[in-house]
Amino acid sequence: MAQTPEDAKPGASLAAELLAIVSLLVSSAGLTISLAALVFSGTIADGLPRGTTVFLLGAGITTILIALCGTVPGAISPVQDGPTIVLVAVAAKLIADSATATTATHVIIVIGLASLITGLFMFVLGQFALGGAIRFIPAVVINAFVAGTGCLLFLGGLSVMISADGHGVNPTELFAGGQLKYWLPGVALGLAAYLVSNRPEAPDGVVPGLIVIATAAFYVVTLAASSIQAVEEASWLVGPFNDPASLSLITPTELADAPWSKIIGQLPGLVAVADVATLALMLNVTGLETVTKHRADLNQELKVTGVANVIQSVLGAAPSYHAIGFTALAHRMGVATKRTPAIVGSIIVVFALVGARAIGYTPRFVVGSLLVAVGVSLIMDWVHEMRRVPGVVDTVISLVIIGCMVAVGVLEGILLGVIIACGVFIVRYSRVDPIRRWRTGTTARSQVDRTAAELETLLDNGERTKVNELQGFLFFGSVTGMSDRVTEECQSPVENVIFDFRHVTGIDGSALTLLHRLIEDLTGQGLSVTLTAAPHPVTAGGLNSHSTLDEALADVEQGLLEGSENLAAKKEPIRPDLLEAFERRTVPAGRNLLTTGDEANELIYVLSGSLSVYSPSDKSIGSVKEPKKQPTTKQRFRLRKVGGPNWIGEIGFLRGTPRIADVVADTDIEMAVIDRAAFEQLRTDQPDVIIELLDNIASEQANLVDTLSSALSQASG
Repeated sequence: MAQTPEDAKPGASLAAELLAIVSLLVSSAGLTISLAALVFSGTIADGLPRGTTVFLLGAGITTILIALCGTVPGAISPVQDGPTIVLVAVAAKLIADSATATTATHVIIVIGLASLITGLFMFVLGQFALGGAIRFIPAVVINAFVAGTGCLLFLGGLSVMISADGHGVNPTELFAGGQLKYWLPGVALGLAAYLVSNRPEAPDGVVPGLIVIATAAFYVVTLAASSIQAVEEASWLVGPFNDPASLSLITPTELADAPWSKIIGQLPGLVAVADVATLALMLNVTGLETVTKHRADLNQELKVTGVANVIQSVLGAAPSYHAIGFTALAHRMGVATKRTPAIVGSIIVVFALVGARAIGYTPRFVVGSLLVAVGVSLIMDWVHEMRRVPGVVDTVISLVIIGCMVAVGVLEGILLGVIIACGVFIVRYSRVDPIRRWRTGTTARSQVDRTAAELETLLDNGERTKVNELQGFLFFGSVTGMSDRVTEECQSPVENVIFDFRHVTGIDGSALTLLHRLIEDLTGQGLSVTLTAAPHPVTAGGLNSHSTLDEALADVEQGLLEGSENLAAKKEPIRPDLLEAFERRTVPAGRNLLTTGDEANELIYVLSGSLSVYSPSDKSIGSVKEPKKQPTTKQRFRLRKVGGPNWIGEIGFLRGTPRIADVVADTDIEMAVIDRAAFEQLRTDQPDVIIELLDNIASEQANLVDTLSSALSQASG
């Protein structure tokens, strides 16, 4: 659960908060105006007054709601560059696809629809706690999109400054007809803002200060050497807005007159806007956790931002969400409270309602310089990220995606990036060895207790068994290379091959076919193939399979012992006279002999039958006195398989500690039992018997060391 933000940071004075409000207001409103100018240019430039108004309103509404209802303290949430760049591409495509003239109103409807889809998508993700989905997006695509967005913002800034037709800029236009004077100051101002703001010793309000100084200097020169009317006629200003827009929702009449057949055709682009905005929101919130040292509730942020974007969609405003740079600025200035962004958002709303005409007097080079500064910042972020990436493959992929975004389109670049990233992932993953390790019967043994002679027999025949532990997700690329290696490894004297699927996360259809073909080839060569922990599609053909590797090894070992000409003799039981003080009991198959946590108040000697010793389970599965069914829902690790004659639970009994494992009868058990009182009496009356019994137990423990070591090795693997 997210923490509650502090009401104020200690030491934050009223003067500091006022300075922060002014800086954040100028920066966020300036960027929002710049993005509106980027969208409403060329043939739809007449929509800039209304577009600027609704963009500012949307930014103000979202900032207020996120500040009051979100979990990131000091969050500033203006209209954002990523989705706006995609909207520019969508608007350009709508204009190109429409036979009739596309008006600014049509574009506003498209933008409103994009914000509606974005808001609903964000809210659904947050409602169902799916914020972690961001981790499935390839990092190379994200980094390339950031850099591509930076390039498009830089070019967009140039387009705004030279008042280019359409939504792009032709390099030849930059040096034709005296355009140099329009864009060179803006590029210089943007680069200066980026360079100065990135210096550690730079004051927090340096960028807003540069904007104010540049605007003031422009008007000083204008009033001294010319006139405002002259610079308006020379296209130095964003305006004039002769007919400034008032607050206006998208009306039913506008909706009815919209070319819906063409707008519906832009749905893929609108979905891309939602994807980009949602991805950027999750990235920004995650990054702000590092900046603010405050844990945010990502799903709550998705829901709040989703609601805000749905509300502003009726205006036709572009998607808004947390801006990591502006929010970090609020924290650096010590005013990361709910109050500060709420005030900033409120002033933006008021300014949008009553000050729209004043926006027209903003110099184009100032508006464009903000886009240039943000664009350069994003490009340099990508450069720094690529320096940390080993190899050149990711860098080349990023350059291809960036080139496609700039030359062809944003959507095409994103799609190309996903395709290339998936292809590279397949190639790279196919190089991951699906064989975790090879072992032979010499080192891989079951947990069945064996006599010394049996162990020697298994050791002599260890090379006849091969255990292949597989890993990861098996697909055609990895299994193809594996088949030749398996065939090469399974040559004479190998007779038994075990494929262990414990560490396999999945398998596709092509790999399944190749795997079945490999198994058919091995069985055709006379080898016995066994599968362990294999998924159902692998074993569906009736192949020999076991749930655990231990069971498979026990089965193979039994076959080797039965086929050996030098079968080991069975272990001789303790002399009957030593067990005269013991009580005889019979336990049916499937019953618990011992349960983890029970008191070790009895010493047990198994006369006949077999049983299994399992690692501790979470719940008791029954006892001798109160039988219960053994659960099948939880797979436990078998530590030993013991056959009579043998001691069970002797350690706990001798040490006086609780039972540390579950012991289950595999077959009917005949056993001799002595309780602690009878044991102590026997120690007093017949100490020589106790000594002989303890010598026998010590000998048994020595024989267990090798088997238990093997068990620990398999458990850790």
